[in-house]
Amino acid sequence: MKEVLLELDRLGIFGINLLELCFPFNNPEVYREKNYKIKARPFRVLYNYWYGGGLPVAGSEIVCLDLVDFALEAGLKLGVHYCSLENKHTGQIFKQNSGHLLPNRMQFSQRDYFLKTAKVFGEDIPAVKQAFDKSGYHDYIINEQHNCLEFHVNKVGSLRKMDIDVGISSSVIETRSNEQVLRELKVDVTTPQTFRLSKDI
Repeated sequence: MKEVLLELDRLGIFGINLLELCFPFNNPEVYREKNYKIKARPFRVLYNYWYGGGLPVAGSEIVCLDLVDFALEAGLKLGVHYCSLENKHTGQIFKQNSGHLLPNRMQFSQRDYFLKTAKVFGEDIPAVKQAFDKSGYHDYIINEQHNCLEFHVNKVGSLRKMDIDVGISSSVIETRSNEQVLRELKVDVTTPQTFRLSKDI
């Protein structure tokens, strides 16, 4: 790859994008033969991303960053950009979820760019509704089909005196048949006592 960078620079090529090598989800035999391994803490795949062919290979990011260093040290005029799988995925989610007028109960996460809400279910609904109504908070909805009360994540802390579980929902906006649709991808379980807005959202 260093020889490739030198040759591209000699040819006057404007730039190159180095991608993190990914271990494929399908037909992985050749990768196994080469003893490639998935990196220890790969980016969590929550979605059918546009670029969703695999998970990062251990050591691939270091190789890419070493090549960026090489280009700098060699004084190449060629622009060398590194794009991790996480960067590709979060860039897509940012593009899909940003710039929309969101309901008051929803928050755009600055950490992973998913749209977040909090939920309580079943027997916990009446007590949470009563607490919110008493405090003057009314920007929640009750979904009878899914037997839940959905509200803004910044209200989870106000429920600390309750012994309940709270679901933190992560969603994405998709376009289907020229209409924008909200798709829930997962619900993580937390409690009002352990939830931290700045860390968990």
